[in-house]
Amino acid sequence: MIAWAMLEHLGYRGQVDRLKPSALDEVSIRRAFAAMTREVESGERDYAGYLEPLCRQYEDYHLGLNGTRAISLRLRTCPRRI
Repeated sequence: MIAWAMLEHLGYRGQVDRLKPSALDEVSIRRAFAAMTREVESGERDYAGYLEPLCRQYEDYHLGLNGTRAISLRLRTCPRRI
């Protein structure tokens, strides 16, 4: 999510591919680059995965602003005294 947020902030609209090495040794990194060239639309799938937590973040924010206040008012059992 962090990488996609940075790309959106910078206004990048080019192709994005994701490197998924299984380890950080040379052989694993070379295999990951070879697999990346075969996965044509990996960036689009990862973008869809980025949108899911982003939606949850927005929903948590709005629920936190509005829902908490509404719930606390609804669950209040006695009038507020000053």
